Amino acid sequence: GRRAAAGDSGTTNAPVFQIEGTWQMVVNTPQGANTSTLTITQEGSTIRGVMVSEMGRMEIADGRIEGRRVTWSATLTMQGQTIPLSFDGTLEGDRGDRMAGSVGLGSMGSAEFTASKTP
Repeated sequence: GRRAAAGDSGTTNAPVFQIEGTWQMVVNTPQGANTSTLTITQEGSTIRGVMVSEMGRMEIADGRIEGRRVTWSATLTMQGQTIPLSFDGTLEGDRGDRMAGSVGLGSMGSAEFTASKTP
C-alpha cells in the first residue's frame, strides 16, 4: 500500500490553503445580487460541498484547489431550464479566507462573485 507522510496530500507544491467550512457568497448577476451559503469539505486538493440560495440547493462538482485558485461547477435548475455553472475563484488574504472570481452561466454569459469565510 501507499504510505504517506503526515500532512502529505500527494502533491509536491506549496501547502494547500484549508478552505473547509462555511462561506457567504454573493454573485452579481445582470438580474441583481444573488446571495448563497457555500459549505465546503476539503481533502487535499479536492473540494466538495453544497451551495444553498433562494434559487435552491446545488451540489458542488469537480471541485479543485491549486495554490490560490479554486474551481468548481454546479447545475442550476430554474423554470424548467438547466443552467451549468462554472466557478473560477482566487483566494485572497494571508489566510485565504476571502475569494473573488467569475462564474460562467452557460448561455447567459458570466458574472462576478465574491465570497468570505465565516469564522
